[in-house]
Amino acid sequence: MKKNIYLANTMQRMVVLLTNDDGIDSHGLVASYRAMRGSGDIVVCAPESQKTGTGRGFTLYKPIRVREVEFESTTAHATSGTPVDSLLYAIRGLGICPSLVVSGINLGENLSTEITASGTVGVALESASCGYPTIAISLETLGDEEKFEQGRAVDFNVVSLVLRRVADKVLAHG
Repeated sequence: MKKNIYLANTMQRMVVLLTNDDGIDSHGLVASYRAMRGSGDIVVCAPESQKTGTGRGFTLYKPIRVREVEFESTTAHATSGTPVDSLLYAIRGLGICPSLVVSGINLGENLSTEITASGTVGVALESASCGYPTIAISLETLGDEEKFEQGRAVDFNVVSLVLRRVADKVLAHG
């Protein structure tokens, strides 16, 4: 495992960490990656599978597996743990100090009483509590089947533009 591979760049370039609760293969994570290209060094570290409903939970008393995977012509890290486990692995395991953490683009809204169970929001809360500027972003879908079917076509154009605009402001002003 490579340690501190991103630390040398943090003085010159922004480091954007992307994660989610929908899993490493999520179309929303790909949309986030594409939206953030050009914002600095992008690190992708997310659960290997769907972890919706994990909130701010993390793994205790058992090992977390991490594997490198191909992701949009780069290498990403897929963990066997929760979204928070993925965040903590990126920070502690890879040794990065993100300029910005983006959680999402989540398929499905995060509203009302469901917000506390959201892995998207949970990892954003954990990231913010660690002192990192953080964005949690979700896209309302028409039905529950779109949230969990990876093959379903979803238009991420507008939400990707919103993400990039907000991210640019956060990166510029902290």
